Formats: sequence, C-alpha cells, structure tokens
Amino acid sequence: MRLEIATLSKAGGRPVNEDACGVWPSAEVCFCVLSDGAGGHGGGDVASKLVVSRVLDWFRARPECSPEAVAGALLIANQAVLEGQKSSGRLSDMRATVVVLALDTGCGQAVWGHLGDSRLYCFRGQRLVAQTRDHSVVQSMVDAGYVKAEELRS
Repeated sequence: MRLEIATLSKAGGRPVNEDACGVWPSAEVCFCVLSDGAGGHGGGDVASKLVVSRVLDWFRARPECSPEAVAGALLIANQAVLEGQKSSGRLSDMRATVVVLALDTGCGQAVWGHLGDSRLYCFRGQRLVAQTRDHSVVQSMVDAGYVKAEELRS
C-alpha cells in the first residue's frame, strides 16, 4: 500500500494556532495523530503538542494496529495533559482534542479513535463512507433532535 500524507493547518480566528499533528511510519504500519487545543482554556497549544508527542511515543514503543493500542495511546495522552496541568498555573485548565489513526499497510486495515470534536473522515470511491462523531454538547443536541446537523456550523 502506498500512502501519501499531507497536512494543512489554519489558526482560524485565534492569535495562536493550537493545531498539532504528527506521523510515524514503519515498513508495516503507519500512525497518524491530530490534536487541537480546546479554545478558551489557555495552554491549548501546549496540550495539543503534548498529546501528539505522547501518542507517537506510545506507538514507537508498541507498533501495533489494534483497538487496544489506540485506546492505550489515547489514555497515555490524556494522562500527560492531566500531569501537564499541574506544572504551571497558566496550564491548569489546558485541554485538547485528539484523533488517532493506525494503519496496517500490509493487510490494508485501519483502526482509529478520538476524543472531542476533531474529526476523521474516510472517503472511498469519491464518497464519504465514515466519519467520527463529535464528543460535544452540540452533537448531543443533534442526537436529541434539537438542532439539525446542517446547522452545526452556524
């Protein structure tokens, strides 16, 4: 399997870009991680970089494409953010979203996991076949029928 990976990040309306991403490939597997600081909490840029670093370190030590490996990476990233919150008053409320994608390039399988409202989309044959669902109040409102999905961004 041949992989082509590209990234694009925009700060949006904030003075600091809180996006972070990383990739770690080997001959058999490829691990991708994206994190975005939770706006308004201070230290989101620090949290997102910490998340990416810890997730990639996890997979370097355990290059395995499995639900257990993805869950472990998410857990270790969360623990790192919680520990980082204790390091400085400025970072005491830092938060970040995360999306992890583990690809087994030998057998063409993928495993993913996420926390928060950063999304992963899967396209096949020029069609969207899967996407993650936000872990957010707004998504809960859509699920309950209070808001239509098309109205999410407005």
